[in-house]
Amino acid sequence: MTSVIYRRWRSQSFAELVGQEHVSRTLLNALSSGRLAHAYLFCGPRGTGKTSTARILAKAINCLDNHGKGEPCNQCAMCQSITEGRCLDLIEIDAASNRRIEEIRDLREKVNFVPNEARYKVYIVDEVHMLTREAFNALLKTLEEPPRHTVFILATTEAHQVPVTIISRCQRFDFRRIPLAQMVERLALICREEGIGAQPQALELLAKKATGSLRDAENMLDQLVASHGAEIGSSQVQELLGLSSGQRVQEMARLVLKKDIPGGLANISAISEDGADVRQFSRQLVEHLRQLLLLKLGAPMLDLPPEAGVEMASQVQDIEAHELVAAIKLFAQADVRTEAPSTLPLELALVEFCLPTAQSPQETKHTPANVVQEVPETTHHAALPPRPAERTSPISAASSSDPMEQLSANWPRILAEVRQANKSIEALLRGSCKVLAVEDGSVTLGVFWDLHKSKLEDPKVRRIIDEIFSRVLGRSCQVKCILTPKESKPSAVPQPVSDAHGDPLVEMALKELGARVVSNNKEPSPPPDQV
Repeated sequence: MTSVIYRRWRSQSFAELVGQEHVSRTLLNALSSGRLAHAYLFCGPRGTGKTSTARILAKAINCLDNHGKGEPCNQCAMCQSITEGRCLDLIEIDAASNRRIEEIRDLREKVNFVPNEARYKVYIVDEVHMLTREAFNALLKTLEEPPRHTVFILATTEAHQVPVTIISRCQRFDFRRIPLAQMVERLALICREEGIGAQPQALELLAKKATGSLRDAENMLDQLVASHGAEIGSSQVQELLGLSSGQRVQEMARLVLKKDIPGGLANISAISEDGADVRQFSRQLVEHLRQLLLLKLGAPMLDLPPEAGVEMASQVQDIEAHELVAAIKLFAQADVRTEAPSTLPLELALVEFCLPTAQSPQETKHTPANVVQEVPETTHHAALPPRPAERTSPISAASSSDPMEQLSANWPRILAEVRQANKSIEALLRGSCKVLAVEDGSVTLGVFWDLHKSKLEDPKVRRIIDEIFSRVLGRSCQVKCILTPKESKPSAVPQPVSDAHGDPLVEMALKELGARVVSNNKEPSPPPDQV
């Protein structure tokens, strides 16, 4: 007997099939009522039991004890012959290597021969989508009117590549990915019967990595036993698969959503130093972010333990759904670009997500128009309007009749009120534009990128901005936006005046907000149309 686990534990009856109850139930009903079809199409992901089901069906219709009316007995000579692979009336064809019209013509010639010993001659054609067009055409007539003693079972992972003319002549069964809980249960049964000591967390990691393919999970279990013996823990699974711990993935997700660039870079570096597979870590992170998005949107999350749901709920409290979408896209692209052991794609994805306004105008055009990404307050600051230097207090500035001076004095308050209304709008005012001119009843903003300009010109956004500017400035005010290169400077830039630094507001603007003094009473400011 074979020593390979997945072959030793291949399902031998419909009751043993894992995760395909809808298929086994329908086939058993058809067998019990004598409604046997002449052709079947089994389609679905790899490792979900298509070929095993085909062999079980071949045994069931040829079983000597049940007379083709239900479950195979697995005891009679015919069942044992099929199980052991020595039945001449069960013909398995690999369409990937026998895809030419010559092989199908040979099949058509032999299909008319009566079975040697079985009731039915069964043809199992695996990966049938690999047949050439000419081979499909040659098979078509045989499938439509096969001999009464012949049953065809076609199996494929790519049903969309099978011609409709072939599908229409078959009974189609769609196999599903095996749920995590059922796969873990099956692995636990194998471990008990094989005398393998495996931690539940280790089996869960294997099942998650298999992504619905029981055969993949059994193969990985076999490899673990060969490399680590009969005692298997989570650390051995992580070592074999190049996985990072769940805590490391959650910590990375937390740093990403907090837009903590130094912490995120340090985490990526630690992952690389630990010898973990960087690409695999990227995939784990994308899956974790996907679960967070589903949680944020209120969608059902598959195979998620209750305690994990509580922890993840805390991570999505202060994050918007569109930000999660942006993070998933960036890190999914990093997975495609990542080639171990390089961490550069991951690092670029982190920085690009945390600093969206650092994109070039060309890159920004590719960002969906309905997504506004928030800019970290400590990173970018909007250019404050020029402010005369002779002011000595905030009160005198606020009471000035100069519109630009008044706006400059009230700028922090404007940002604060906009932030309360909408963080994304405040982020755009702070990091994506600068004040060009203030005239009676209007404020002109120079916006660096076309995408952000269109966002600020959205009627709902304009209504919020106009209302706040009008309220703070104490008069009706409309905000206008024009597209302005980020590096553009005023046409005339006077030298900073020495007495400007006596004003506390000026000191705050210079040190904390990145402003600069461009005029005073001794040297008039340039006209607004020249700024």
